[in-house]
Amino acid sequence: MNTRYYDLRGKIVKAERRIAVLTERGEMWAQYNRYKTVHKQLARVKPEKRELSEQRHSRELILYDAAARYLKELKAMERLRKAANQLARQERDKSRDRGPER
Repeated sequence: MNTRYYDLRGKIVKAERRIAVLTERGEMWAQYNRYKTVHKQLARVKPEKRELSEQRHSRELILYDAAARYLKELKAMERLRKAANQLARQERDKSRDRGPER
């Protein structure tokens, strides 16, 4: 009975960690979308009024930049993961094509 409990507990902890990661990603995506308009507006501001606008919206810009950096790193990690999976799949297919070696 203890074995079943610990197996189940391990699965629960793993699921809780995955939920936490996905929640963080969702929050960062929402933060990025929420402040994207402020960032776009800043790009349209005339150079002489840009500094004042940056000061006025510094909090929003900082949050936008943090979310953008997080999502950029996440995108890079996903690309690496996909490439690694593709290479592993190619290696597996090569070994199947060769058949058993004797």
